[in-house]
Amino acid sequence: MTCPSVPLRSGSAPPVRPEPRVGNRLTVLLFVFCLWGILILLRLAQFMVFDRGRYLEAMERDAVFAGVVPAARGRILDRDSRLLAWSERVFAVHWRLPHDAAQASTLLALLDSEPWLTAALPRPLPSALLGQRLELARDLSVERAIRLEALADQVPGLEISSGFRRHLTPTPGWRDYIGRVTHGEDGSEVGISGVEREFDDILRGQPGAFHVMLDRDGRWLPETWQKVSELRPGLDVQLPLRAPLREEASP
Repeated sequence: MTCPSVPLRSGSAPPVRPEPRVGNRLTVLLFVFCLWGILILLRLAQFMVFDRGRYLEAMERDAVFAGVVPAARGRILDRDSRLLAWSERVFAVHWRLPHDAAQASTLLALLDSEPWLTAALPRPLPSALLGQRLELARDLSVERAIRLEALADQVPGLEISSGFRRHLTPTPGWRDYIGRVTHGEDGSEVGISGVEREFDDILRGQPGAFHVMLDRDGRWLPETWQKVSELRPGLDVQLPLRAPLREEASP
């Protein structure tokens, strides 16, 4: 017994089944997409979990400048409060040259506005100096350092740092008794002989520390400046001795 056939409606077509090749291609593409997603997740896990500390440390090292402000050393006085030893704040200028020779020449032209600052630099700049940090001047007065502030905003890599120069009474006998100082790694003065060494823990101050973010050209972003530790100058030491009036020194 045969079943009666059902006539198709006019305008309708039999369903089309996908070819096996098309299905295989979709499977391969889906597999590749999943594999790619897994690799991305593993890479993100490496950055955010396993190596997070190392990458954050590297980013902070490149983007944050940790600075130290040396503290003034205390004075040494005789029993009549006359100065035997005192410190004067002075400034040094360094310039880290860019690696590009054309950029270095352009910045050098800006620095030439202060001829005394670039008089010792060779012309043209040797390629061996590119990328190096050079000392342009030392023991500058406050007045000259202030004049360079505007220039430092225009020249990336130009650094103005402060330090101290120790002065002693001119009499040789007293100078040997007072002793000498040297500069520590943070720029502070450290007593190495005589009274300077004996009372170093009193005379030496506490340097201040700060952090500041840098832009891509290495310049400070003033709004990100943050104090880390307080600056505390050293204390004066008064000796139970009297210096002769004719040997009195003044700062």
